[in-house]
This record gives sequence, structure tokens and C-alpha cells, in this order.
Amino acid sequence: VKLVVSVKGTDGKHRPKPKPAVDVKSVAACQVAVSFNYFGGEEGKWTEPKTVFDFDRRVPAGPYRVEFSAAECAAHVKCARSGKASNDFREIGDETVLMDMAKSLEGARGIPEREEAALRLRFRVLQRTTRDDEENGRWIRIGDDMSPLTMEHSQKDE
Repeated sequence: VKLVVSVKGTDGKHRPKPKPAVDVKSVAACQVAVSFNYFGGEEGKWTEPKTVFDFDRRVPAGPYRVEFSAAECAAHVKCARSGKASNDFREIGDETVLMDMAKSLEGARGIPEREEAALRLRFRVLQRTTRDDEENGRWIRIGDDMSPLTMEHSQKDE
């Protein structure tokens, strides 16, 4: 279906020019979020869902990238063990505390803590299908929990 519009040319005369009548764009029909767990998947220790794609937004062409280092995971675990939730630092806008903790865990002395934190990290994808669920906070879990910083098998197994 074409829509004919009048366009002014360089000579000042109006000429008909066809344009598409309907412009179709890919948008998200649901809200997608991610949640993390630094304690091996314990039920009460998941972070609040962080929205990745929101309702009625254009869907990006490529994948959503999330980067984690084992030192950052160990810093989150260290915060939780000290009684301070790592999300509290984000709320007050002071992520430098977490980054400083992560830097202190780099190097040979932090290997055991980094290894333990990397093995216990879990990642979960969630979605909401209706806007009504926003008030209720009802998220639907998509797929299984993932362990991104661990290897499932080695090349020797193949």
C-alpha cells in the first residue's frame, strides 16, 4: 500500500511522490529483565530484576551484553557477608566502594575468593507479558538458571 504525497522539488514545483502508508517496526511485546545470585542459587538471595528491554521499545538487532569479573562477584559476596547489601551502594550512587573492593581482591591473594564467587554466580532471565503485572511485581522465569563464569566441559571430553 502506497500513500502519495506532494513534495516540493528544487525548482519550486510540487510533484507527487509515493511513500509507504504503513511503517512497521519491531517492538518488544513484553518486558525482559535479568536477576543475579552470588550465593549458588539460594532462593532468598536474588537481586531485584533489572529491566533490559521495556514494553513498546524497539528491539535491538544484537544481543544484550552483560560483563562480570570474578573479582566483582567476590566483592558482592564480601558486602553481603559484612551485613551490607551490595544493592545499597548502588542506591546511594556509590559504586566506587564495590569497585575498590573488587580491585583489592585482584592478584594472587584473592584467587580463592574469586574462584568461589565465580562458581557460585547464577544468572536468570525474567519477563512480564502484561502491564498489569507491574503493580504486582509478577515476573515469569524464562529457561533455567545459568552459571556464566563456569565451564561445563573441557576440550578433553570431546
